Order: sequence, then structure tokens, then C-alpha cells
Amino acid sequence: MKLLPFTLGIPIGIFLVSMMGCNNGASLADNPMAEIARFVEENLGKRIYQYVDGEDRQESEVQWSRIEEDPSTNIFTSTEVYNTYQADADTKEYYVQQFSFNSMDTETRLPVHDFQFSANKGSYILTDSKKYELKLAEKLKLKIRDRIYIVYKLLGYAHVGDEEASHHKYWSPEFGTLLIWFGEQRFLEIIGLDNQASLNICKALIQQIKARIFSANP
Repeated sequence: MKLLPFTLGIPIGIFLVSMMGCNNGASLADNPMAEIARFVEENLGKRIYQYVDGEDRQESEVQWSRIEEDPSTNIFTSTEVYNTYQADADTKEYYVQQFSFNSMDTETRLPVHDFQFSANKGSYILTDSKKYELKLAEKLKLKIRDRIYIVYKLLGYAHVGDEEASHHKYWSPEFGTLLIWFGEQRFLEIIGLDNQASLNICKALIQQIKARIFSANP
């Protein structure tokens, strides 16, 4: 199992077993969610996104990402933490989304797990969980200067079994989610990274992705 840049160092299998094996309201102390709280506090894997609707840019949102690859199975796994907030003086809320896909399989729809948990003085409680679906649509090869960057176009389905995709996610093994397109002029796109050179590459990739979206070949 290969850890890619902006990782947490949490074994992904342990994370999934811990999350999937708990009922709502069950105590989750002594599991990897403590690590999630830690890496958020220490800003590991931090990036900033902004929702854009035409010319209107909404408030930015901080997210934290972990990317993992298993070369033997061609499977990527991404864990994204978002919408963290201080519920009260002692409690912090976290939303965690995790998805996997096979970079060689454009047929299979796979689950997206979305969890909410609260942290209070070292105790971790799972408060909600939802499941969506996605599948790989296309592997893009985008050139920036003299280098080719791989970006995967993923189709996201808001509910299990939906026939129509609700959004298109453009995801990079190197940078994580670059952009999500919700249709027309509505996007969630990355606008901040700790490394300015990497951010410049992300912005150039986004420009190419948007050009594809508004051409005959989105």
C-alpha cells in the first residue's frame, strides 16, 4: 500500500472497519477518528475550496485530505474531512467522506461513505452516516508545461441507485479533488494549498478541465 502526498498515516482498512462497525451513538474512543481530529488541528493535508455560481463566489471552505493507492489492485482511496466546527466549548463536529475506485474500471458504481462524528474531551461519537455512489468515467491526461498530469473524472450519484449523476468530480492522485461540477456554472474548486507551486499547477489543471466542460466533450 502506497501513501501519496498529503497523507495522515492512518491504515485505511482500520479506518473503514472502525467506522463501518459502529452504530450511531456508539463510543468511538481508541479508533482512528482521534487521528482525524489530530491532523485537522495540525493542518496536515489542508486545502481550501470555494463554491462558485457563475460570477458569484461564496465563502471558502477548509478541507483536509488523505490519498492512498494500492498499485496491485489499481485502487485509489480518498478520505476528505470537511465542515468541521465548534459545537460548544468542549465539542467539535467533523464530517468525513471516503470513497474508492478502480482506475481501470469504468463500469462499477462504488459506495461513497459520509460520516459525521463529534469529539468531546477525547471521546468520539458517531452521530450520522450516509451512503452515495460514484463510478469512474474517464482518465484524463492533461499537459502543464512539459509534464502530463493524470486527472480522473468521476460521476457522483446523490442516492444509491440513481440513474442520473448529480455531479462530476475531477480528482487527482497528486492533489486530491480539484473541482466538482454541479451543472451549468456551479463548481466547488480548490483555491488554496500550502505549496504555492502545487496550487499554480492545480489552477492550470482547473482551467483545462473547465474548457473541456464547456466544450462538446465534458
